[in-house]
Amino acid sequence: MFNSKWYVINIKNKDLKKIIEIINKININKKFFNNNKNNKIIIFNENFLKINKKNFKINFFYRYSGYIGGLKKINFLKFYKKNQKEFLKNYIIRSVKNKKIKKFLKNNIKFFKSNYLIKKIKNKILNF
Repeated sequence: MFNSKWYVINIKNKDLKKIIEIINKININKKFFNNNKNNKIIIFNENFLKINKKNFKINFFYRYSGYIGGLKKINFLKFYKKNQKEFLKNYIIRSVKNKKIKKFLKNNIKFFKSNYLIKKIKNKILNF
C-alpha cells in the first residue's frame, strides 16, 4: 500500500520554535493524512537543545490526576530539568491544533540523547 517514511531530525543547538516549524512542515501539508499513519519522527541530540529562559519563566504546565485537589502546577523550566523528553513531547503536541495530528505525534515521535541509532537508519538526516 503506502510506504512508511522515517524522518530523522538533528536538533543540536536549535531553538524550540525552529523544531516546531520543522515538525509542522512534515505534518501539515498532507492531503490524505490517514495514509501517512506509519510515518515516524525521530529526534536526537535532545540534550543540546537551546532554551530561551526569559520566555519560560512565565509559562506553566498543568497536570490533573483525576482526584479532588489533584491539579498540579509546574514551571516550564523546572519541568524541563526534571524530564526533557516529556517536556519536548508536550511542547510539540500543544503547538499543533489538529486532533488527528496530535494523536499521530503522541504515538510516533521518539527522542534520543545521542545518535547511536543513526548508523542503522539509512535515510537522510534533516538538518535545518
